[in-house]
Amino acid sequence: MKNFEALYKATYEMSFQPDSNDAQRRVTGIIWTLFANNEYSFIVNNEWYKRDSIVSATAAMGEAFALANIGTLMATAPQPRATHRIFIDRPKRRITFINTIHINDYAYIDPLDIIRWKIEPETRLIGNLQTQKARGSFAGRDYIAWFTRQIPLPLGPYKFNGLPGLIVEIEDTRQHYRWVLIDFKPARQHVRVLPADPIEATTWQEFRHKQRTFQNDPVPFFEATGVVINEENRRIMRENIREQNRRRNNAIELRRD
Repeated sequence: MKNFEALYKATYEMSFQPDSNDAQRRVTGIIWTLFANNEYSFIVNNEWYKRDSIVSATAAMGEAFALANIGTLMATAPQPRATHRIFIDRPKRRITFINTIHINDYAYIDPLDIIRWKIEPETRLIGNLQTQKARGSFAGRDYIAWFTRQIPLPLGPYKFNGLPGLIVEIEDTRQHYRWVLIDFKPARQHVRVLPADPIEATTWQEFRHKQRTFQNDPVPFFEATGVVINEENRRIMRENIREQNRRRNNAIELRRD
């Protein structure tokens, strides 16, 4: 991974169904920004990016300023509804997925051609962009994508890449996850990919195991950082977690074959 100078910026709106058994409940309005040049790209949730920018700017003002003001600034910062970030290195043909579990950052690598696309002849006008249909399968889901050759960047939201044009819209066939392009423009901008804190290298399987362990019982993770939790609060936390997990059972990536 590396910081880079972006030439373009695409904005996507994401919606999804967190509970595979409840089609009436959807999470909407999650905004992602894709920064890209002809070699590298980085996609990040806008809420996370704003929060991270506040932390970086505050730290740059010096330790005394940071200690005096970080609490107030973070209280006004948006609470991210997604924390994963994705860096694509096209020369090295790899995708780096970064995410946070509790207070630690982890990263694993996927190959660039993780999705095999079948381009179909059907076309569709989306806004002022002429798009073409493609189908692909990835991590237990089948997707229909609409891409445009008017913007010849082989990129899109999440890890989706490899089509002969920018993805304008993509949705899985069960309609659980959907991303729509809402803006694209030239944007010369320095993009900070590398976090200030160390990242632990892992694999997809190891990351999913760590994530599930935390989601099933976060109490030991908090106690490992010195937080003292009494028995009543432990019971409440675990009951809340069980209910959250029951209603949040529909990950983007269901499996790896």
